[in-house]
Amino acid sequence: MFVLQFTTMAKYKKKYRKKKQPEDLEPAAMLKNPHDKYVRYVLQSQQVALELIRYALPLDLYQTINPKSIELSSDTFIDEKLRGHYSDICYNAYTLQGKPLRISIIFEHKSHPPDTPVREQLLRYITGAWRKDLLQKRRLSLIIPILIYHGETPIQKESTEMLFPDAPRELLPYIPTFDYILVDIARIPDSIIEDALHFHILSNIFLALKHGKDADYIGINWKKILIFAPEVQQNEHYLGVFKATFLYMSAISSSFNEKIQYMNTILTETEQNIIKPYVFQLYDKAKEEGIQEGIEKVKVETILAAYRKGLTLELIAEIVNLPLEKVKAVIQQQ
Repeated sequence: MFVLQFTTMAKYKKKYRKKKQPEDLEPAAMLKNPHDKYVRYVLQSQQVALELIRYALPLDLYQTINPKSIELSSDTFIDEKLRGHYSDICYNAYTLQGKPLRISIIFEHKSHPPDTPVREQLLRYITGAWRKDLLQKRRLSLIIPILIYHGETPIQKESTEMLFPDAPRELLPYIPTFDYILVDIARIPDSIIEDALHFHILSNIFLALKHGKDADYIGINWKKILIFAPEVQQNEHYLGVFKATFLYMSAISSSFNEKIQYMNTILTETEQNIIKPYVFQLYDKAKEEGIQEGIEKVKVETILAAYRKGLTLELIAEIVNLPLEKVKAVIQQQ
């Protein structure tokens, strides 16, 4: 769960201070739960978060926010029970006008269809935020959840009627209801991701999440993900997002790693000058740490844990990005 928090005020005084930067990612850090770690890391980039908010929020809602006032905060809305499974990222900001009102934008990420209702999970986050509001003796926050999803199987936004199909209409008003925004990256056309997004780095991130496990796409279009905008070289934080994307792709795609090995013969001289120093440094370090061996170990552990939880073999194969026969072989060997 990732939280971006806004507070509405007609006038405000902004205190300038050094912006908090995410810690560097080590290759081994991406081996376990790479999808969650990658999304969490890139959302620590203020510019990435801003552009994702601008893309996801309805225009009239986005226009109430002063983007220049948004900054990363150390605030948290997660209780100790949730902390073992989710980490939150919080941004503070002000709107352009209006009476004081705290608005929190919650980013929840899923890489495969959820096995429990999303609304139940989001409701826990909302009550967690309200609990903290009460402890700090402030007004309750207004919560806007955004679900980031990039699984192969399409999902629908959950409605009250979907969760309670047999409930009489007279009972529906007594069910907790709220809306949330679904950003289904896998269903966004590539033409929009590549051309219509205002921020090129967000395009790279979307393409990595959408096509990272697609060997055919990576075989032809891997450079679209790897080669970021030229401004990456001049911005240390953007460089961190680039490195995270590289490590994420290396952790989930053997096809991507094959391309990296032959980068000298595939990339043009201009392309090599943009990414080669960083890629070779990261790739050599990944090989030293035995990243491929580690990936296989983590995948085996994930397969066995998912199988014990009763997930279908087809869903397990999709989660770990392995052929169904490979998943069956791992289980049979135990």
